[in-house]
Amino acid sequence: MLGGRLGASIGITSKLAAEQRPALEQLLFFNLNQHRVRVGIQQSIDTYGVPEIYEQDGGLRVRVGDIAGVQTLFAVSDEGRPVGVAVFVRSAHERFAVLHLGVDPRWGVTADAPAVSIALNWFIRPVRHAVRPHG
Repeated sequence: MLGGRLGASIGITSKLAAEQRPALEQLLFFNLNQHRVRVGIQQSIDTYGVPEIYEQDGGLRVRVGDIAGVQTLFAVSDEGRPVGVAVFVRSAHERFAVLHLGVDPRWGVTADAPAVSIALNWFIRPVRHAVRPHG
């Protein structure tokens, strides 16, 4: 578990329960901090496509355009609520492209610690692990 706001902790997982769809939609599509990174969001959409939430095997996933191999990691609170999301794809051997990031604005986002920095701190090691060839 990683530290979060007010001593709370978060976990990183690739599975998110289907009942968390409204919270995930809030992170990806209605995030209060979108205006801060609007240009980057538009560039990502223009380059890769629009993210779309869908259900698979009883959980939520995110696909982006027609890109194969898109993966998603979720930062979840102790209560199982998503407080962050990273959508990425392997672009080459041990290399990846982060397509979309979202962080709940209530989780420590300040002028000194913007959402992108928080998301990268939460996700960089798990994403690297996910794209590294195993076996």
